[in-house]
Amino acid sequence: MFENFNPNDEQLIAFQKRAEVYYNKASLFVIVDNDSYLASAEDLKQIKAQIKAIEDYRKSITDPINEQIKRIKAFFDVPINKLKEAEEVIKGAILKYQKEQERIRLEEQARLREEDEKRRLELEQKAKKLEEQGKTEKAEEVKQQAETIITPILANDTVKVAGISKMKVWKYRITNESLIPREYLIPNEKMLTQIAKSTKGALKIPGVEFYCEETIAAKSLWGSLCSQE
Repeated sequence: MFENFNPNDEQLIAFQKRAEVYYNKASLFVIVDNDSYLASAEDLKQIKAQIKAIEDYRKSITDPINEQIKRIKAFFDVPINKLKEAEEVIKGAILKYQKEQERIRLEEQARLREEDEKRRLELEQKAKKLEEQGKTEKAEEVKQQAETIITPILANDTVKVAGISKMKVWKYRITNESLIPREYLIPNEKMLTQIAKSTKGALKIPGVEFYCEETIAAKSLWGSLCSQE
């Protein structure tokens, strides 16, 4: 796939050398008169041309590779996406079954607790009647029976499968955007930049200042510089 790329390619080496020349030249550049001003403008156009030439050369190598990667990814995405959909379906079915089993367990737990509570109250009432009848010893025995009634905790008997477990994943949903604290809001910088350019600062947005900043625009020289020495 990378047979067209050679770090020792003469053209790449030439790009490196030219970039080093312009870098060193720019670091020492000082504009003091019209001649140096014109020279700087010429260098700027040359630099823009160099950047374009390098980018074009890079794309001539990387575009075919990226296109091949795109085709390969698309080929593998078909089975992967189907498997991911199947995964979500099965996960959903497993969670549904687990929730149903838990509902049944809790329902049965409540039923047993209710029965035990009913039995305990019956024994307590019986003990009270025995006390009223003067049968204190028998009443004490019945009280002890009532105290021993403890509802067992039913275990979740869902089959355990190696490698499969339930985990809790915390997520969020926005219920009222206007109540979200400022520190959790991120400005849409792309949109603000577009508004700044399209309205030239005419649109007023609270908390935002649109301003104009001068920069230098330079067009690269016509033609490719790949053949330059």
